[in-house]
Amino acid sequence: ATQLWGVGSVKFTTIASAIFVFLVSEMIPKSYAKANSESFAMAASHSLSFLMRVFTPVSALFMSISRRISNLFPKAEEPLITEEEFFDIIETAEEEGILDKDQQELVNSALNFDVTTAGDIYTGRDKIVAIEVNSTYEEILQVIKTYKYSRLPVYEGNLDNIIGILHVKKFLKCYLKQEKTDIRGLLTEVRFVNEKTPIDDLLRDLSNKKLHMSVVTNDFGKTLGIVTVEDILEELVGEILDEDDAVHGTIATT
Repeated sequence: ATQLWGVGSVKFTTIASAIFVFLVSEMIPKSYAKANSESFAMAASHSLSFLMRVFTPVSALFMSISRRISNLFPKAEEPLITEEEFFDIIETAEEEGILDKDQQELVNSALNFDVTTAGDIYTGRDKIVAIEVNSTYEEILQVIKTYKYSRLPVYEGNLDNIIGILHVKKFLKCYLKQEKTDIRGLLTEVRFVNEKTPIDDLLRDLSNKKLHMSVVTNDFGKTLGIVTVEDILEELVGEILDEDDAVHGTIATT
């Protein structure tokens, strides 16, 4: 090329060769394979299968040699892909239509599940619907009618002293039978959890103890809010609507 067109032709031929190689070896094959993925995969599978059988012994030999050499120079294992790179892949998959927005959000929620804490998702103290342990049956019934929750935290004095959880069904059975026993005898265990607790650990704990609700506290034991199993699941899969979502409000005074 230099003899035919001079020294300047080297740059031209280099650029032209690079463009040609890119088009023939990269862009055109990938575009065709993407547009005809199924037929291309079927056509290429036979050749790939043959090449795998031929080169597997060779590959195994070189992998064995590589491992032996690597063992001579031990070092900390590095991940094949970083978390940031993985999130980039998910975002690219959505942009290319491989994942829709809901699927991307579900994947992101699952990946962030172990780093999300109770403090990130709790229902705040000012929105807690609770009853004082010395309330009359009629007062409790009015709260149940107004807020329509299936479980209610019960406190003594103020919300920093929650002593149990009242199941509305259990209370109504006693009320209908006119068995007005001390409300303390109707309470179930309350689970206290620090705001820094990861929600995957909290979900496992609540599931093991067959509990539905936990009280979130700070390092000094002050009640910050409550977290339910539903809150945790919504963090993963999105909004879940049930009878407890009918009304939100505040009944407890702090």
